[in-house]
This record gives sequence, structure tokens and C-alpha cells, in this order.
Amino acid sequence: PLLPPPPHMLRTAARLHAVSRTLATEHKPLGSFRLSAADKSSRSLVLRFLRALPGASPDVEMYLRQFASIDQNQFAVIKVGGAVVDEELKELTESLTFLQQVGLCPVVVHGGGPQLNKRLQDIGEVPRYVDGMRVTTPDTLEVALQVFHEENARLIETLEGMGTRARPVLTGVFEAEYLDEAKYGYVGRVTGVRTNNIESSIRAGQLPILVSVGYTRTGQALNINADVAAGALARTIQPMKTVYLNSTGGLPDADGRVISSLSMEDYDELMAQPWMREGTKLKVQEIKHLLDDLPMSSSVAVTRAADLPRELFTVGGAGTILRKGEKLLRFETPDEFEKEMEREDLRDLLETAFGKPLVPGYFDSVFVDKELDSIYISASLRAAAVITKPNHVDEDDGTVTELDVPYMDKFAVSPNARGEGLADMLFSRIQKDHPKMFWRAKANNPINRWYFQKSDGAYRHGDWTVFWYGIEDFSEAKALIETALAMPETFRRSHLNPEADEDPEISSAETVADATGSVKDARSSGNPTRRSMVTAARPLMAGGAAPRRGLASAARPSLSSAAASGGGRKKMGIIGARGYTGAELMRLVAQHPQMDIVAVSSRQLEGTRVRDTCPALDCGDLLYSNLSPQDCAEFSKKHNVDVWVMALPNGICPPYVDALRAQAAATGHTPVLIDLGADYRFDDAWTYGFAERYRSELRGAKLIANPGCYATGMQTAILPYALSHQLDTSYPATVFGVSGYSGAGTNPSDKNDPVKLHDNLMAYSLTGHMHEREVTRQSGSQIHFTPHVAPYFQGIHLTTTMRLAEGTGDHAVFTGDKDAKASRERAIAIAKAAFDNEPLIKIDTEGIPEVRDNMHRHHVAVGGFHVDLKTNRLVMVSTIDNLLKGAATQCLQNINIALGLDELAGIDTSETSALARYRGANADGSRSDARQVSVAGTSAEIIDRSSAHFADTYGRFPLAIASGNGSMLTDCDGKSYIDFYAGIAVNALGTAHPHFVAKVQEQVAQLVHVSNLVHNPQAAKLAERLTALSGMDRAFMANSGCEANEAALKFALLKGAAALREEEEEEEEKGSLAMFDDLRCSIVI
Repeated sequence: PLLPPPPHMLRTAARLHAVSRTLATEHKPLGSFRLSAADKSSRSLVLRFLRALPGASPDVEMYLRQFASIDQNQFAVIKVGGAVVDEELKELTESLTFLQQVGLCPVVVHGGGPQLNKRLQDIGEVPRYVDGMRVTTPDTLEVALQVFHEENARLIETLEGMGTRARPVLTGVFEAEYLDEAKYGYVGRVTGVRTNNIESSIRAGQLPILVSVGYTRTGQALNINADVAAGALARTIQPMKTVYLNSTGGLPDADGRVISSLSMEDYDELMAQPWMREGTKLKVQEIKHLLDDLPMSSSVAVTRAADLPRELFTVGGAGTILRKGEKLLRFETPDEFEKEMEREDLRDLLETAFGKPLVPGYFDSVFVDKELDSIYISASLRAAAVITKPNHVDEDDGTVTELDVPYMDKFAVSPNARGEGLADMLFSRIQKDHPKMFWRAKANNPINRWYFQKSDGAYRHGDWTVFWYGIEDFSEAKALIETALAMPETFRRSHLNPEADEDPEISSAETVADATGSVKDARSSGNPTRRSMVTAARPLMAGGAAPRRGLASAARPSLSSAAASGGGRKKMGIIGARGYTGAELMRLVAQHPQMDIVAVSSRQLEGTRVRDTCPALDCGDLLYSNLSPQDCAEFSKKHNVDVWVMALPNGICPPYVDALRAQAAATGHTPVLIDLGADYRFDDAWTYGFAERYRSELRGAKLIANPGCYATGMQTAILPYALSHQLDTSYPATVFGVSGYSGAGTNPSDKNDPVKLHDNLMAYSLTGHMHEREVTRQSGSQIHFTPHVAPYFQGIHLTTTMRLAEGTGDHAVFTGDKDAKASRERAIAIAKAAFDNEPLIKIDTEGIPEVRDNMHRHHVAVGGFHVDLKTNRLVMVSTIDNLLKGAATQCLQNINIALGLDELAGIDTSETSALARYRGANADGSRSDARQVSVAGTSAEIIDRSSAHFADTYGRFPLAIASGNGSMLTDCDGKSYIDFYAGIAVNALGTAHPHFVAKVQEQVAQLVHVSNLVHNPQAAKLAERLTALSGMDRAFMANSGCEANEAALKFALLKGAAALREEEEEEEEKGSLAMFDDLRCSIVI
């Protein structure tokens, strides 16, 4: 299915992302704060828990998306030791509360050993063990059941007190038989697991809390070791995570330090290590047997209760993680590799992982020109590394020296291997085989913080960071740095945005996110901590933290991954293409290098050729259809449509979405669905499509809610300050918005009637506007918004007023400013920090943006930046083209990101493009509505003026018609009429029909004035069409009516006279006929 719809979906990535970007990165134990009543709100809890996760910002959403892709019954099994319930109850319940607040529902199994021992001692009984197993007599069993139920109730009562819904599951799960009645008494082994009660609890939104007690077929209760119970439950549920909570926080090494990660691929070697304690060996053995029965994507973790969120949601994790691992193959020569593998398999892996094509001849370069050291590739072909032996060329004298340190030319993990630990396993194997290594990565690469952990040193120069390990002296690294910086590009750059490429050498943001999805799995397996050495032309952040890139969740990829997916073009279907946004989207897709429109549905335009309404779109004889939801699903299945765009009015979209999702669930083919309306902007299961903020969430997203036009402009102004806590949230931000009438759609209403809007400004939805709620939700602070419509066609103006926070500290950077100019500069700096690198957001530091300046352009303009220190107000202006960045452009931008294409493919941001669009528009800016905006006088005045200057020819009706729309006419006084007389009589399309207007506009946009002394494509096309239709040999085009008449007469005289002279000798009648037969030239006036 597109996204499995469990009853309690993952909280929206939008909400957590809004919060996580502003959180501190230093760890605070979860037990260090008390929960107040206010903390029971999900937002407060999310804030407080995320503050406990060091470096969580880029990781939390990645793991939440990962967990969202599975059924909630399969999220996690958490085994809680009795000592944890007794000693760390607060930390445990806070962690479980956090999970429920973000929409996750683990299955919890708890023990009660220490509590049982204490109760037995209180009644004078001594606990007895055989082979480490508690001997359970009938009396012991009776006490055990009482203790387990009491501890279960205590845990649930504490959770409920925090507002967390939980359900005791005391029976009906574990089927059991006696393990060895004579030896252990009433101790059971699990023979079966029934999940009905667990699933019922999860469906009801309650955490299932299980006791480790089983029952025989006759109903006899048996004591079951909690670890055994948790293992049996995991084997049945097949969860993504199985977590054992203990007080030590992980599995210890010989010195008592927690081991970071263990791979079962090295199980035999691991068990032979002298530092493995007997208790640790038993635990690892038990987990190994469990992992053998779980899928490759599952993992087992051992950690503390307080560290549970950090273990689940950060790359670094907290505790010990154990995974199956996977066999890695190593080839040391090209021949070795090509005997067992195909180059194309490695190419596919690299190009899929990096999301861009390799340069031609890459493998010839690696296998022939360079000396190959090794190629590592996983048995499943989902991870690979290419290691070479480069030469160093001295910058001063050109001397070539062979380096004794290998170079990691490629390191890649396939997207479908996310979370399986391949990245760390591969890197660990490379480290084991190569005591020294160097490599490079783009300085803004999100994986760099992981590389800092893996490296001994790094050097930043320009756009690159060079990493190395095994080199202790920086002077020794100098040659390595020079060599790495001189390496050529090995991936092809985007032709639209060559500066935007990510790392061409080490997996780019999308790929690395997949790599880092397993980086937590990539924690070193007990290796000693490396000494960090960082030297840079510009200081690097401590700990390898990636520099902040505004609000963007990841750097923008720039090259399509179509080649990686087989090189095919992407297929788009549009539902509801009659509206302005649908028309604009088709014009954009017409310029897309890797996208084709294969279906266009519109009830009103059914049967019309698409190219007749959008000539720029090369789609052959594709017709508008009228697809029902089921038709749409069947078409998607048959033609493997990659993306469906819902350009429908609010409330119309859900049946189409339901049909497409059902089809996807049945067939496994999952297209991207993007809704341009408001039906899903408040739905947690949909990714909110504000790319500048949620770029990483959009990668691979299948359900996208396109933001509203007003909402996009407002968020661009508000978010930089709201998310950095610069606003006084007790004073809602107020926004005064004005839009052109295209924002009111194509269905006639007062808000899109140019006559009623003439010399007018019309307010509407003064409270509770949909975009007001949308921006309030996204910014986390209340917004007051009043929209208006003006008598121009497209474009939005927004004046936003925000009250700045008072107080001291980093969250009030304006405090103490006495100079409005300094405050203004601070405001500009905050906006630039958020959006300065974004190609579709322009920060105007000097003036105030105007609507006409970015009409027909793809960006949001933000400017003004006035600060009133008396009232502590910040006032800003933003403008946006509501049909482009407010709708169609943003839609295509989101689609490109979701499909892994160039983000700006089809979006030409050049001024030449903007000018061409403007020339193709009406005087008021419209492209598909020719109704007149201005009316110069009343009907009576127009009739008087007309009568005074027109010669009397026809008798006229006493009507002065100002505008029309199909069969409707409107006079200069604003009265409406149905036209049964003139327009419909001579033109079946009626007056100013959008199809007719669009066709004329497309042609007018291509008008040029040239003489017959030069060639031009328009004249050539027309001449070709005329000769084809008329059967003539040539076409002559005149520059004026007089010239045309003169040419016609000359042609007739010359051709006719010559023909007559030739025919006079035979027969006079044939002469006149011959004149017309010979004159094979069409004359155009």
C-alpha cells in the first residue's frame, strides 16, 4: 500500500520537523525534568523529548518515516526488566509516553524478578535457582502472579497519569508447556503466541503491556522468563526493533564499557574474543538465535529506559545494537571482479545510490587508467565501495609520486537497504583491510558528521572536505589533500543547475540518508575511540556537525535519477486540468526533460485535444478524458503512471486518492499522489510540500499535500522567526493579503468578476480562512490572516506584522537594540540564514517587493524588513505568483524531489523565460481569461459616444456589453445576460471561451514583425501549412493590404498573360481556364 493506514498514524513530519530544527544538541537525561499538566499536550512532549536527543534534527524524521512504512503491530517489542520497573519507572514511562505521542505503539513485555525475590523474602521463602532458572513451586507461582499483576498495574497507572493510554494484557498471548516440571516446577516454554489482544489494544490506541506468564491448554499458569517471552513474541510479530531495557545501558566489554554495535556476520570470531564475558556471551547467543528468525531489516538493541528515544531516533543511538549483517565480497583486480560480477550491476548500484549518472568511461578510468586496489560489494548488491591507488602530482614541479595510502573513490548504499547496517559493516571491513585511507566529500554533505566519527582528521577547502584515518601527522596528509582536491568529477552535472550538485564522490544527500539510516547501525564494534584531528581553512564544527542550511532539511540534489531507474521518462496524470493551475502545470511539464503527461482528465473539456489548449505540450493526439476514480486507478495500473496530480476543488479529491491507494495496495505499484487542494494539508499521513523546509521528507514521499498559495508566501516570511523563537507568541502575527482574481478559480463568482472588481478591493473570509489555520499549524504560533481580491489577474501581496520576543538570551536576539537599523539588519540576517541558498526564494534587502516584479516568475520575494522598536514590531512584505510558486511550480518542484529528479527540471527561472510568459499574457496578466478589466463609463455613456461617432448601418440593441464568458454577457452597468443571439450564433465556443482565448494567446505570444528579407520559423510554418492545405506550390506573404493587392494583380497579369499568349493559338476558351490552372500560388492578405 501507499502508506499503511494504522489507526494511530505517525505524527506528521511537519510538526516534528518544525520543532526539531531549533533544538539544542546537548544531551539532557530524560529523568532530569518533571512533567507538568501542560506537558500532556503532544507538542510540549515532543519538544521536551527531542531536546534530549543529541543531533536528532536530521535523524528523527528519517526514522519516523522508516517506522511509518510498516504496520504499527510490527514497530517494536520492548522487554523491560523488573529492575527497570522498580528503579527507572519515571524514565521508562516518559520514554513510552514519547513514543505514543509521536504515533508509535510498541508492545511492552515486563518482568518482575527483583520484586518477586523481595516479596518471597518478606514471607520467609528463599528464592531457588537451577541452571540460572528460577524454580517455581505452586506457592511461588501464586506470589509471582500477584507481583506481576501489581507491577503491571503500577506501570499502567503511571502511564495513565501522564496522559498515555495503556492496556494490561495479562492472559491470552503466550501458549506454553512445562519446561521440565520435575526440575523447574511451574516454569514454561512458549509453544505459541496469539496476537489478538495485542492488535486490539493497538487499534484502540493503547500501549499493550504484557506480563511474562503463559498458559497451558488446560489453563495452568506457568512462569516464563521475560527475555524468553520477548523473543517468542518477536519471532511471531517480526518487528523492526526488538529492545531489551536494562540498567547497564548495553552489553559490556572487558573494561565494562558499553559495546556500540555487533554484527552476527562475525559471530564465531566475536564469541572467541577474550574480552567476551560469560554473561555477555549468553546474551549474544540468545540474540543471535532470535535474529536468525527475523528479517534482515530487523535489529535488536540493549539500552537504558532513559535512552530509548535516542536509541530509536538518532544515528548515534544509545546502547548496543545487534544486527544480522551481510556477506561482503572483495575483488582486488578488474579480472577478479569481472569473472564474478557485471560492470552494469555496479553501475546500477552506484547510480541508484547517488541519484545521478556516472560520467562516460568511468569504469575504463577505474579499471584501466587508475590502479585498482579493491572493489567491495555486498552479496545482495546493495552496498559497494571502490578503492583506488592514486598518484600525487606535486603542485610546484609536477613530480608524480605513487602514494602508499589508498583512496576511497566511491562509497554507496542502495536506498532499499536503509536501516540494515550495511554502511557501517562496509566501512568496518574497509578499515580492517586498510589501516590507512583518505576520501573526499562535499562540505555540505549530511553524512559528514558520520565521516568525522570514522576519520582521524579532516581538511576543509572551498566546497570540499577531505577525510582520512591512519594518518597521525598533518604534514603527512598534505599530499593526500592535494590529490583528493585535484580529482576529476565522476558524475554528470545537471544542465539546469550545475552549481547545485551534491557530493559527486561519496553518496549524496538522498543516498547518504540511506547510508546514515544504517549509520546508527554503523557504530564501531567495540573499536577504540579514534583521536580526532580537524584542521581546516575554515574551522569545522565540533563533533562533525554539519553546518546549518537554513530551514532546508537537506541540501538540494540536482541531477535526475531516471538513468538509475532504467533511463525511462516519468509518466504524469492530471485530474482536473481545466483550472488555471492545471494549465500552468502543463506548460511547465512541456519544458521538462524527463516527464510526459499521459492522462489529462477534465469533465468540461472531455474529447478536446490537449495540444489545442496547450500547444507547447508535445503529447500527440492525447485527448482530455473524464476519468472516474476507478478509471483513474485502472489507467494507473495499466500504464504504470509515476505521479498523479489532483488539481481539484476542495472535497473532490478523496475518492480518487482512495481508489489509487487501493490499486497500489493490490498491485504493488505505488505512484506519487500530490493534492493541490486543501483536503490533506492537515492529515498526518501526508507530507507537507513546502520543499524549502521539508526537502528530506519529500524524497521518496508517496503522498504530498501541496501548500496553499497564500500559505507559502506567509510561511516564507514567518517561519525563520517563529522557529528560532524570535516571536512573542502571546501576540498573533497578523497578515494582510491581496490576490489577483485568478486565485478565485474559473467558476464564475463575485471574486473573479473583473467588472465587480474594477476600481475595487474585495475582502472575504475575514476569520478562520483555511490558510490561516494552515500556517498556524506549520509555524506553531497563532496567525491572523485577512485575504482580499484585487482587479488584476495573478500575483499575491502579503504584509506581515510580528511582535518580537522580549527578554534575554539567544531566543531574543533583538533585545537591547536601540538602533532600528541594527534590528533591521538582524531581521535580514535571520531570513537569509534560512533561505539564502534557495533558488525559489529571493531576499530583497533593499526595497519592498511588488506584485508585478515577480508576476510570471517562479520565486517568492521577501523584503521590507522594518522594525519598530517602540512597539517591538517586525513588518515584512512577501509577494508570490499564486499560479506558479503558489501552485504549479511548487507542485512540480515537489514531484521532482519525490521522484529523485532535478528539483528545478521544467522550472526555468531565467528572466528570458519570465519575459516570454509575460508577453504571452493579457494586459492584466491573465493567460486564459480574456474578460476586460476596465470599463470606461456606464452603458448610457457608451451608447451615447458610440451613436455620436458611428455611421448608421445596423439597428442596434440598447446594450453596451463590457465582457463575456461563454454564453454569459455583462454590460457596462454590471447586469448579466444570456447570449442567444450574437456570440453563440457565430462561434460555438461563445464569448471569451477559455479554449479560444488560450489558443489566441498562444499565437499572439509568438508574433514577430519581420520583413521578407529574412527567414523566421513562424512564417515558414504558416507557408508550409498553407501550401499543404491549398495544394499550391508557394505562398507569398505581404506586409500590407496594398502590397498584397498589388502582388495579386501582378501575379494574375504575368501568369495569366503568359498563359493566354500560349493558348490563343489553339483555343480562346482554354486560355482563360489555363490562366487559373497555371496560377498555383496562394495569396495571403
